[in-house]
Amino acid sequence: MKISLNLLMILGIGLLCMGIITLVPGSEIFVLLGVALATLGIGLKKQACRCWTLAAFFALLFGAAFIASAMAGYITNLQLLLLIATAVFFAIGRLSETKTLIVLAIIMSASVLGMWDISPLSLYSGLNADFFLGVESVAFATIVFGLIAFLMPKLTCRLKDGCKRINAVVYRTAFVLMNYGLLSGSLSGDTIGTVDILGDYNIYLNVQNYATNGFIPRMVEGVFVIPSYFYLVITLIVFAVVGFFAMKKHLCFRIHAIGIFFAILFFIKWFTYLGTEYWSLLIAGAVAIAGAVYFMKEMKKMSCGMKTVTAPIAKKVATAPIKKTAIKKTNKKVPTKKPVKKTIKKKTTKK
Repeated sequence: MKISLNLLMILGIGLLCMGIITLVPGSEIFVLLGVALATLGIGLKKQACRCWTLAAFFALLFGAAFIASAMAGYITNLQLLLLIATAVFFAIGRLSETKTLIVLAIIMSASVLGMWDISPLSLYSGLNADFFLGVESVAFATIVFGLIAFLMPKLTCRLKDGCKRINAVVYRTAFVLMNYGLLSGSLSGDTIGTVDILGDYNIYLNVQNYATNGFIPRMVEGVFVIPSYFYLVITLIVFAVVGFFAMKKHLCFRIHAIGIFFAILFFIKWFTYLGTEYWSLLIAGAVAIAGAVYFMKEMKKMSCGMKTVTAPIAKKVATAPIKKTAIKKTNKKVPTKKPVKKTIKKKTTKK
């Protein structure tokens, strides 16, 4: 019942916004509508009954999108526009304590750093000049998000409760993006630099050939190339080191994230080199099942969100030996009652 009413509320808000935009078009009306929707979403989110949670989320999402899109009428630089959108989404997400908006803000900041590197267009200087520091590189974005993921948790103890939750969302999202960057580089390599590929397409072919088949990072056709095999070695080392310390300190989120990305990388490489023959599929399925069973046991030991983890604990408590408390012996003598002697009177007969 609540979902249907929330959907009806969302429909009403959408129709009102469309009517106002049709009546008064312009960038200013987008800003006003965005502020109004963000205020409405925060108000609905702060209600004690929590009846309009879904409607509040969409109001906040549309409000942030309207404010960010209004900036497109004044700013032509795409990367600067994405930075402003990142700030808007993060601010509204922080005020309303909406984690999804904060995650979207971090993903938009990843696009500014060059995380979504699309070749061959990423090598074209005309599309690369607007990126942050003039660099579009998966390696650069991976290093930045890796630093965020490992430095932000150290600030948690100094923050308030509300800020701790936001901080956790930030460094967890950054950790996922770091793993994505390692996975992307391991599959296709990475390039740093720009060159005019429209003049000679062979330049792009030479760069891509070394990125997929080379090993040592070096300059190729004026572009610094990090080959996929070199990236793969670095990725495996990072996964092994981070996974070891995560298992040791029982950091369940990091274990899950590394496990997922390692499984994706493993099976992509497996089927790339071994194909999809029946024996390859059978072995891959057996490896997947064995890995799932093993990590399920490990997760239960570490209490990583497993409900059945209390069973072995209860068993240990039930079978624990009961310590008997020893009674101290004392040398004090317990006083005993003396037996009372009864005197029997002899009967005398008078003569």
